Amino acid sequence: MIPVGATNVGSIILNFDLALRTNERGKPPPVGTYTEARYAAASPLLRGQPLTPAQEMGGFCLGSTIVLVFEAPVGFEFAVQAGQKIKVGERMGGCREGQGGNPKGNMTAVDDGRVYGGRCGSD
Repeated sequence: MIPVGATNVGSIILNFDLALRTNERGKPPPVGTYTEARYAAASPLLRGQPLTPAQEMGGFCLGSTIVLVFEAPVGFEFAVQAGQKIKVGERMGGCREGQGGNPKGNMTAVDDGRVYGGRCGSD
């Protein structure tokens, strides 16, 4: 999942990184630069907090979207249609039992939004 802040987004809050601070006051960073943090298995180094399925990941303060990019396993089927609104915890798809290496294999929404062409995004 890729959180994308809109132009002039107020701040981004990640529930698994309680120390993250965005848009801090002070000297702005040089034009054309960005900051990147990678979270691998709730890394103790990054003090990551593990999330449970369908738990809220975080949020944006003023404008946002979520881009969900993944390699679907064999047998994956979407349970939502393009243009359909989705809610937190709603099932978005999964694998038929016995396929994809995960018998439960469900994918659920972690934020309210709308599905665009088989992808999920906020309004």
